[in-house]
Amino acid sequence: MGHRSWTPEEKQLLLEKWKTCRTWKEVSTFFPDRTPNGVKQKAVELGYEGLPNLKRPSGTNWPVIMAALKTRGPMHTIEISSYTGIPRSTVMKVIKAAHARGEVYISAWGSNAVSGYWPRIWAYGVGDDAPRPRAISRKISWTRRSEKIKHSPEIKMKRNAQARRRYWDKKRAEKMITSVFNAA
Repeated sequence: MGHRSWTPEEKQLLLEKWKTCRTWKEVSTFFPDRTPNGVKQKAVELGYEGLPNLKRPSGTNWPVIMAALKTRGPMHTIEISSYTGIPRSTVMKVIKAAHARGEVYISAWGSNAVSGYWPRIWAYGVGDDAPRPRAISRKISWTRRSEKIKHSPEIKMKRNAQARRRYWDKKRAEKMITSVFNAA
């Protein structure tokens, strides 16, 4: 294959295929006498940097998430992810973009986890974001946890059983170590 100039018709076809195809290899199938690398170089030379459809279009996830929020009502990203089957990181990116466009809003903040993180509860539509609650300090979260343990006999029994198990596991390990090293 020698080098030959691109015709105006080829350049027009390259522009059309650049807009619709997903890979450079797919674009190059319309130019049988040119290599995929040659097609890509010509596209860059003409100012068509990356393929617009090279990645999965982000618009395919938004309608699914939007439908979930419409049918199920306000949800946080973990619920949206489990309901739609879309990875949580993708859900978070799509929701963030939709929030910037004004298509979703924070209707409430979820119950506080031990870590002090308040998850956002997203709702479809136009509305004002709910005010963010103050973060809970570690001291307060541990105080709440110890109060819960103090007033719940089941939790107290479970915790004590775990402590006893750790104690006897440590004793067995010490006994095994001394028997191994004393035998030598």
